[in-house]
Amino acid sequence: GHGSQNVIEGLMNSCNVFFYNTGRALGIDNIEEFAKLFGFGKTTGIDLPGETKGIVPGRFWKKVIKKDNWYEGDTVNLAIGQGYILVTPIQVLEMISIVANNGKAVKPYIVKRIDMSDISPAPRHDLNLSKNAIRAVRDGLYKVVNAENGTGKRARLEGVTIGGKTGTAENPGGKTHAWFSGFAPFDNAKISLVVFLEHGGKGGLEPSEIAKEIFAAARSKGYL
Repeated sequence: GHGSQNVIEGLMNSCNVFFYNTGRALGIDNIEEFAKLFGFGKTTGIDLPGETKGIVPGRFWKKVIKKDNWYEGDTVNLAIGQGYILVTPIQVLEMISIVANNGKAVKPYIVKRIDMSDISPAPRHDLNLSKNAIRAVRDGLYKVVNAENGTGKRARLEGVTIGGKTGTAENPGGKTHAWFSGFAPFDNAKISLVVFLEHGGKGGLEPSEIAKEIFAAARSKGYL
């Protein structure tokens, strides 16, 4: 439908105005609910020390923490990943893995077994997301990398179909942070990744190129 096409265009061009309008239409309560469903605002539980949970802001959070009401300007800021929200690379990896798995969540882990005991997490679980919504987002992530004017086209790798998203996060302390998150092969994902370069500029440049190199290395080792 027309709405799906808008999602695709908004993603492939990383269009802030599209996300401003989408955020206003959804409202903060829906954004907060789905952000938490996708794993933001809590630890992933990965077996590494020092993981932080970040922040998913909302009406109640702002009232308690900032002693102020939530405004529409806060919503449009949040809709492009700016403002009060704080996320970790491992949370973004969890999010992109949900899309790679067509709406099923997986828990990241490092150690699979100790001696003969399997301690890996439970298998993926279905978040019961709208199939049309997942399809629209996946189509957008495909075109981010594979369309001629997609922002992540530097991640393209001959012989492997990749889906992904670039990110350029404004930073009051200096140069923008640069992100690329993606997965491959597109129709049967084996690997998801996140490249985060602190003060790295634009996500469509070095992070996309680094992602391509990682996917290429993975293929050369037989993982793709």
